Amino acid sequence: MDKTELSIAILGAFSFAYCITDSTLSIYLENLGLNSLQIALMFSALAFSFIVSSPIIGGLSEFISKKYILLSSIFFAGISYVFLVIGRNYILLVLSQIILGIGVSGVTIISMSEIEKYIKTNRGFRTGISFSVQYFGKFLGPLVGGMIAFLYTSKVSIYFTILAFLVLLILVNFIYEDKKSIPSKKDIVDILLDFEKFEKNKELFFVSLTGFIEFFLINIKYIFIPLILVEMGISILRVGIVVASFYLLSSLEVIFIGKFLDKIKLGPMMIISTIILPISFILIYLSSNFYFFLLSSLLASIAIGVIDVSTSEAIFSISKRDQEENYGFYLGFSRIGGFIGFVISGFIAQFFGIRKLFLISGIVVILIFLFYLCESRNIFSSQYLFKKSNRFKNN
Repeated sequence: MDKTELSIAILGAFSFAYCITDSTLSIYLENLGLNSLQIALMFSALAFSFIVSSPIIGGLSEFISKKYILLSSIFFAGISYVFLVIGRNYILLVLSQIILGIGVSGVTIISMSEIEKYIKTNRGFRTGISFSVQYFGKFLGPLVGGMIAFLYTSKVSIYFTILAFLVLLILVNFIYEDKKSIPSKKDIVDILLDFEKFEKNKELFFVSLTGFIEFFLINIKYIFIPLILVEMGISILRVGIVVASFYLLSSLEVIFIGKFLDKIKLGPMMIISTIILPISFILIYLSSNFYFFLLSSLLASIAIGVIDVSTSEAIFSISKRDQEENYGFYLGFSRIGGFIGFVISGFIAQFFGIRKLFLISGIVVILIFLFYLCESRNIFSSQYLFKKSNRFKNN
């Protein structure tokens, strides 16, 4: 197994473990006595942790062992779920999400940068494979979590998550090899100052904006889809199926999308998929039964696959060097969208109801994105995003 295949396997296994509680965690928290606003604000700590830790981890990976970062990140992720189980007060629950954010940032940045760096041939196709494995983990996780909660309780699904992280930690320790890193002359101050260069790069900013919108909406789904389904009397098993379906078609389509990435324009793909995603949320507002929810989730799944594959390849194409840093800044900026999504959705759901939340968020996101495209028309001259290029020729 080469470095690319190993990184793909680690990211897929981590995605499975991380997403086991996707269909049950908000229900578990509601049973602890938390309301919609408290749950949303708690998860905003997760997004805030992404924002702060992603750029720093991306920079640190240049001169700290990647294996050390991976092991530490998996450990943090597992500990965060231990805190969820033993949490007897709100502060401890919030702390669990801060720790989890550090863990997810570390594994995602190291795995994705290693995947992109070591792909030598069939770049687009192999990138599609990497996302397919990741999405399959995200599909299988909530499906398994829903089954466990259906047979036992939602708390048992958290125990199962801790076990999954422990197994992954042991496996990575034994099978992942990392050559001694070359010390970098950069320090933390340099890493943070590099954000200014990232911000001024219009192409990277556009790519990150699509990630911003994706996480803004997906984080709303993460909290409120399970709650609204339970309110409708739908079983926890079916809740798991709906949440899992957000990544079902993604796991299948990205293989074919990746195969043709070197022949198509990335920009139009990102624009179309970024508009389709909020449309799926408007359909959730209109959904009246399990099958309509499933249909809207599958539509979102298509958009998510296109956004993730195209943005990943766009960052690689645009980045001449410092790919880890650019992935880190991209993840950090996109998680700002997640942070805002958590906070705003909590207030809207608390005062207007969960169902109206999906309608409001879908319409607002479409309008904001269209306004940005009208105001930033010069982005359409981008060499890497809106013109066909042999961007993979030398890789």
